[in-house]
Amino acid sequence: HEVSVHPLAAAVREVQLIAEHLPRFNSQSTRWRSMAYVVLSDEAFPRLKAVRTLPAHGTAYLGPLSSLSAAHRVIDAVTSVVPLRRCSAKISAATFGQLDLDGIPSGRIARCTPAQLGVACCPCAGEISPGDYAQYCELLERGFTDEPEVLLGPLRSRLRELAAQQRFEQAAEVRDRAATLAEAIRRRRRLETWRTPALVVAAHRDGSGAEIVHGLLGRTWAAGDRPRSPIAPSAAPHGAVPREEAYERLCIITELERARSPWRLVAVDGVLAQPIGGIDRFTVPGSPDRRRGQ
Repeated sequence: HEVSVHPLAAAVREVQLIAEHLPRFNSQSTRWRSMAYVVLSDEAFPRLKAVRTLPAHGTAYLGPLSSLSAAHRVIDAVTSVVPLRRCSAKISAATFGQLDLDGIPSGRIARCTPAQLGVACCPCAGEISPGDYAQYCELLERGFTDEPEVLLGPLRSRLRELAAQQRFEQAAEVRDRAATLAEAIRRRRRLETWRTPALVVAAHRDGSGAEIVHGLLGRTWAAGDRPRSPIAPSAAPHGAVPREEAYERLCIITELERARSPWRLVAVDGVLAQPIGGIDRFTVPGSPDRRRGQ
C-alpha cells in the first residue's frame, strides 16, 4: 500500500491507479475512454459533432461528457434552439459550384429533411449567407461560455409550454436534454475555473497542504513540511480538458469546493473566479435527480 500525506492526495492517487489498472469490478473513474466532446466543426458552414478526440480549435465546445449518448443529447438540445445545419454534406465551391455575389453556395436545390421540417437552416440549398450563418455560430459560443441563458432560456420556455398543454412525455424529453446541456456547461465552467490560475496553494486544517498547478495536483506536504522553493511558472493550457485528466481534475475540485471542506485557500497565482449566477439544473426540488451520467 501507499501512504499519503492527506485525504486529497489519497483520493487523487486512487483515481490515478484506477485509471491505470482499470479494475474489472470498479466502475468509478474507469470510463474515461467512453467520454466524448461536442464541437463545432471547422467548415464553411459549421455543424455540431459528437467526437471522442480532443477538439483542437475554437471555443465552441463542451466536454468531456460521460458518453457519446450524452453528447448527442446536448446536440439535440442546442439544435432545437439554434437552427444550425444538420446534414453532413461538404459545402464548398467545388461541390456546389461557384459562390454567387452574396457568397451563397449555388448548384444544389434539394433541401435536407430537417430544413424541410423547419428545424434547421439549409446552406446547401443557398438559403443563408456565410455572414448570417456566422451569427448562429456566435450565439452558440456565447451559450457555451458566458451566456448559457441564450440556450437554456428557450428550452425552459418550451418545457413550460409543453407542461401547460399537458404534453408531459415531450416535456420530459426537453427537460432531460436541457439538464444534460446545463450540466455540460457547468462542468466546463468548473474545469476552466481551476485550470486558469498557474498555482493555487491549499492548506488542510491538520496543517498539511497541497499545490494545485493549473487544476492538477502538484506538490503535497505533511504538517510543518511545506517546501520553501517556489515552482517554475508554466503557461495555462488552452482548449478542452483531455479525457484522461477529467476524473482527476473533478476529484480535486469536488474535494476543495464541497460544503464544510477541511481545506482553505491561502494563495493564488492568477485569477480564480467563476461567472456570477448559477445554472439551472432542470430538476424538481425534492425529487431524485433522474439525469444519467453527464
